[in-house]
Amino acid sequence: MGENLYSVNFRYGRRGANLKEGTKTDTAVPLTQAEKVFDKLVAEKVKKGYREVGSDAPSQPDAAPAATREEAILNNIAAGGSPKWPLERAIWRAGELKIAEAGPGLINLIVTGEGLRDYCIAWSLGWCGGESSVEALTRLYRNPASAEFVARIAFEGMRSLADEADRSRLQFEIIELLPPHLRELVTNGNAEAFSAALKIYLDSQDSSRFAVLDRLYQIDSECARSGLLDILKTAPLQPNYFKQIRHIFKMAEYRLDAEVFAIIARRFEDEKAMYRRNHYGVRIPGDDYAYWSNSEWVYNEKTNECKEVETNELLNEMQSPNARIAYSSNTREYLLRRVWRTLKQLGEEGDADYANMAASILLQYVDSDAEEVVRNPHYQWDSSTYTYVVSHAVEWDIFAGYLTFNRILYENSPRYVYFPNTEAWRCREGYKPGDPEPEVREKAFPEIWEQNPDRLLQLVLESNCRSVHHLSVKALKSCPYFLAEIDVSTIVKIIDSPYEITAEFGCNLAVQNQYNRYPEHREVILAIVNCVFPSGRESACSWLEEQRDRILKDSELIATLITSLYEDVREFARRILSNVAMSDGTAKVLIGRIIAHLLAFEATDIYPTQTSILAGEIAETLLWCFPDRLRRLGLGVILDLLKHPIAQIQEFGANILLNHEIPAVDLPPELIESLIASPYEPMSLRSSKAMFDRPCCGSIAPTPLRLARPKRVQARPYKVELALIYFAYFNY
Repeated sequence: MGENLYSVNFRYGRRGANLKEGTKTDTAVPLTQAEKVFDKLVAEKVKKGYREVGSDAPSQPDAAPAATREEAILNNIAAGGSPKWPLERAIWRAGELKIAEAGPGLINLIVTGEGLRDYCIAWSLGWCGGESSVEALTRLYRNPASAEFVARIAFEGMRSLADEADRSRLQFEIIELLPPHLRELVTNGNAEAFSAALKIYLDSQDSSRFAVLDRLYQIDSECARSGLLDILKTAPLQPNYFKQIRHIFKMAEYRLDAEVFAIIARRFEDEKAMYRRNHYGVRIPGDDYAYWSNSEWVYNEKTNECKEVETNELLNEMQSPNARIAYSSNTREYLLRRVWRTLKQLGEEGDADYANMAASILLQYVDSDAEEVVRNPHYQWDSSTYTYVVSHAVEWDIFAGYLTFNRILYENSPRYVYFPNTEAWRCREGYKPGDPEPEVREKAFPEIWEQNPDRLLQLVLESNCRSVHHLSVKALKSCPYFLAEIDVSTIVKIIDSPYEITAEFGCNLAVQNQYNRYPEHREVILAIVNCVFPSGRESACSWLEEQRDRILKDSELIATLITSLYEDVREFARRILSNVAMSDGTAKVLIGRIIAHLLAFEATDIYPTQTSILAGEIAETLLWCFPDRLRRLGLGVILDLLKHPIAQIQEFGANILLNHEIPAVDLPPELIESLIASPYEPMSLRSSKAMFDRPCCGSIAPTPLRLARPKRVQARPYKVELALIYFAYFNY
């Protein structure tokens, strides 16, 4: 695999049967790491009863051999189940273990029981594979007698086993089932128009229309998916949407569709249940007096007793096509458990899809999802002071309420713990929110993350959640050989992160790869000099200081330094520009770049209170370093500065005008009007000083008196005085 790099591949299975094969290392690793992965894999297989070919070593007597487990499942299916192990569970387990030999037995059981059995068979056949499985799934899907939920999972099984040509044929069949106007838009691929038409189509009380959502996911073209994702992100988990969203969730789980699975999983976290069911029944949402009961009391005149009799009132309502309730508290709790069960099963199997699915879920969370830290003190009676004192306190951190999020990030954490039947992860005793992070690996299934570092890198590049960055960077540091292969452009993206821990990580990668030489690594140095990591900025400035003469010819780089968001970088730029001769060409380009940057400022950029401060400092640097060259600045540019909404930029224009080489008498009237029209009073007063102090080489006609209309006198009296100053001065 390369010099001193190795891969760990495996093959295992029953004697005489097809062996299952794969790899435990997606990328080549050093020998010591490869040996650890190999030893762990062998130990796991030996524990399950496997033996090396030709080995006489007996398996551990207390371990259930894998072959025996598969044989037990096959025997149970052949026998039609057993009292201790229901047939449906054995069928499902055959699919989970992908036992190809189970296919014929499963096919023979089709239509031998309730719809649930056929559902389990279709689910498993899609994983077991084989030509006979495709034929059986096709019959189930096309059989009019098959229940709708059976046909739906049979379609998923067919799709998973189909090649590209067969998938295209299935897609075409489903497209033909769409309403005509939606069918045309999907066929033409107009995503924006389709999304709008879909929302209009679903803006109806007709529950039958919502079945189109299932079909769109089955089609899964780029256009159909785009419109569907918009619905999945925003539709309420209520009738009529919830039924179809639940269907899509299960289909996404089957496909291991990380994007759709993550979107819906996040919705389950966010949206509270529509109703809570208890022993007595359900109160109708929105009506405090209506109630669907689970039972009713009936008086028996013969026995003179009242007896509780079950009713179908609630069941009938839930099964009604126009049901008024959906998504109960019990359903929500079940679905949240199911999300983690799916992830956990992938993790326990060492499946790389765990990292893919988990990463997609983590990307659903952002910093703004954080809540306030909650502290719940517990008191006990102090007999010595006759008062209650705090004995201990239970605390919940800012992301405590997101169960799946915490499962993925903190399953092995010494900081947080989850107790069954609670609604949040709490802090362990001895840890308080804000305390330093432990050095241990806190994520669930850390080995899978380290075997799939590309998913960690995805989180570092795309996540907008500080907690995700902290744990992802920590895990990436355990993947040195992967990090050595990261290209320069990716390192720059890491450095540009708004999170200091990630920017520091990127700066360290740059230093390790010796990306600190100008101009060879100009792009990296520019990223570091403007990153959020202070020590990184300091290092980048020192690298540039060593190349002072060369960087002074780089107007783009100097402009970046002068307009930096960070004061230490701007101060560095002023220092290197002081007492330095710069060519007229370079200086002209530099001034043009910086003024263009200033003119692009808006009052809402960055932070409103800091934008004006930054603009003022940039202007001060230009006035200090390039006074002579600014005297020759074009009047059109000065006029643009004077019209800018930020006062400090207007003031910059006035300062340039104050020292401009063009005499006051030759200034165009619109420039003077711009000065007077400024709502920034110090600007207008400064303009009067500029005009009065500068030498006058002649006289011009009086400025029109419209500059001092009576209504402006009432609004801003100082402008009348200003206009009169101009009028008197220009006629002196």
